Amino acid sequence: MTQAKVSRWAIAIALLVLVIAAGFHRSPASFHPYVVYLTPEALEVQFLHGAHPTRRQCDAVVDAIVKSMRDQCANCTLLEQWCLDRLDPRQRKILSGLPVDVPVMRVPGGAVAFLSGSPQVALEICQQAGQHASRTVHAECAKAGPDGIALSMAKIGGAMDVSRMPTPGALLGIFALAALISLLVCYLIIRSERLHGRFSFDITATGPQKFHTAPTPRIGGIAIATALAASVLALEALDWLSLASIYGLSMLALSAIPAFAGGLGEDITRKVGVTARLLLTFASAVFASLLVGATLDRLDMPGLDTLLQLPVFAIAFTAFAVGGIANSINIIDGYNGLAGGYAIIVLAALA
Repeated sequence: MTQAKVSRWAIAIALLVLVIAAGFHRSPASFHPYVVYLTPEALEVQFLHGAHPTRRQCDAVVDAIVKSMRDQCANCTLLEQWCLDRLDPRQRKILSGLPVDVPVMRVPGGAVAFLSGSPQVALEICQQAGQHASRTVHAECAKAGPDGIALSMAKIGGAMDVSRMPTPGALLGIFALAALISLLVCYLIIRSERLHGRFSFDITATGPQKFHTAPTPRIGGIAIATALAASVLALEALDWLSLASIYGLSMLALSAIPAFAGGLGEDITRKVGVTARLLLTFASAVFASLLVGATLDRLDMPGLDTLLQLPVFAIAFTAFAVGGIANSINIIDGYNGLAGGYAIIVLAALA
């Protein structure tokens, strides 16, 4: 066995031992009070408190926050009240003091985030709240920073908040819009074959997995990308989602640009190698992690979940997973509709 192979085996064994050892490390149970209010000015105020060892203590803090808000703002609407047993990446950033893209007022033991359609309004109210709260406790309003926020359509505390999710009509509208745009762009690609065929055609004899009998355009990904971009813009224009979700989806779509550029470059030039495309897909995953906190930080696997709490490991694992999934779907392509049909089946199973 060569020295290089020995080194690789040593690294693999060391990682395995690390995962097993981490599996024996159990963090004590903790609960985080989380309350969300909507003000008459369409401002969303999120209260997030530090961990409490028991749910009873957490519930007491939640009740105290609700009572205080009811006394101070009778016209405010209570949207959520939870004792979170897990925090998403955005919530962890808020509690740890890391910058997010919304103003946050830090108070002893917790923080209050302010979300509004107007960033300036959110900042002004945060500053006013900080000045008012500083009369009794140490409070400071931190301006929005360059860091991103996570998608807010996810599960909270293991339960789904139906009132915060898009309505069935909105979801149907999203689906219809994306389907219509992708169909239209595919039609235009086919009708304009004479203009781009010399660059985009896939010749029938270029690979054993190709089964089409006539030269076929390879650039169908343009239709998918166009439908995605148009859908995100429509969601923002129609106000179908919460502010955090709109921002997160926009940044997530922008994060996909490196992977899309690599695929399109290969479709047109046939000179973008597999390694380059894989690295570009890794880059898209890293951008998604950094911009919107779209990072795998929990897989319900003892040991691995502990390692995923380390930001560097979580981002690297996310890049590995995204790159692997994207290339696995790319490998099965060959028949018309095979990759798309497979993706639909997988997404339907997840849904």
